[in-house]
Amino acid sequence: MKKTFAFLLVLLSGLALTAQNIPYYSFQKSTEPYQALDNSVSVNNGLQWDDPNILIPTDMEFVVFGQTFNTLYLGVMGAGFSNVDEENEDIEDLPFYVTLTPFFTDLMDRCLEYEDFKGDGDKRDGLKRFRQEGDTGSCSNLSYRIDGTPGSRIFKFEWQNASIYDAVDSNYLNMQMWYYENGHVIEFRYGPSYISGNDYGMLMTYDILTPVIHMENLATEVSYMAILSGDPDNPTHFCGSTLDSLTDDIEMDGLSRQPYPNTVYRFEPVVTGVPSHELLGVTVSPNPVSDQLCISGTDHATVEIFNVAGQLLSTHTYSGPIDMSSLSGGIYFVKVSQDGRYTVKKVMKCK
Repeated sequence: MKKTFAFLLVLLSGLALTAQNIPYYSFQKSTEPYQALDNSVSVNNGLQWDDPNILIPTDMEFVVFGQTFNTLYLGVMGAGFSNVDEENEDIEDLPFYVTLTPFFTDLMDRCLEYEDFKGDGDKRDGLKRFRQEGDTGSCSNLSYRIDGTPGSRIFKFEWQNASIYDAVDSNYLNMQMWYYENGHVIEFRYGPSYISGNDYGMLMTYDILTPVIHMENLATEVSYMAILSGDPDNPTHFCGSTLDSLTDDIEMDGLSRQPYPNTVYRFEPVVTGVPSHELLGVTVSPNPVSDQLCISGTDHATVEIFNVAGQLLSTHTYSGPIDMSSLSGGIYFVKVSQDGRYTVKKVMKCK
């Protein structure tokens, strides 16, 4: 099933881009022998895990898309960063966070069990069954190690013998995320792994098989990401904002299979120097909206209404409230353009 970039637009709730001197990421693929981390610190400590939300203590600072973060955590889709203290563990409620993952899919411990209620062998119709919350006997160690001296340290995190939510028992993944303190480089390293054909089909229906560097600021409505698609040996690299999906008709299919062992994907920040194109001072109201949507801060602007799939629904030259009464309830994106500048606002339409 084809995955478009609009899919990520919805899933990651990304909005307007302010692109002045944003450090995007260049991409390079290489091959290097994969080595499991030894003398590492386990974060699950032998306990089975799924949808973890674990804070990882480190005195390092992490810079992603030009933003500095001081707290590292392990989340549902992979490692992430935030600006919180250890008392705040509700990561999803934060206004600012980052996700880094070798695969944009729901990872889990291989030793978790399922109950098949329908009797058809489809684990997605079943239910994860813990013998006891935080049961011992993990098959999939989560661990990290920090090498080097301050200023040139490398943070290394490993998913060892992990599985994928709803995947068959024969699937396994060994992979690492490395963050270089000097230069803020991010690498995804892939070891021995296997995803069955049936499970790959399931992934392409529900998730997307690609490494992701994603930063989202919910307070200022800014979102950036770097992802790969196509042949894992020669992938297509995209780095930018979800706004680009509304302007450039970008399609991303994800990777066509898991990368071969010893593959290294390296993402290095590069300042692009793209001039700012944000249209400032624009507000939309009411939000949520039932019938008439008002736009303030600009006159005679071009207004385009997009659905969550990135499809253009209507175009207007703004001279008064826009009638949205015919639209069904849900989320829409309103792009306001004038004199070569634009902004995008997320609007909730009441049913």
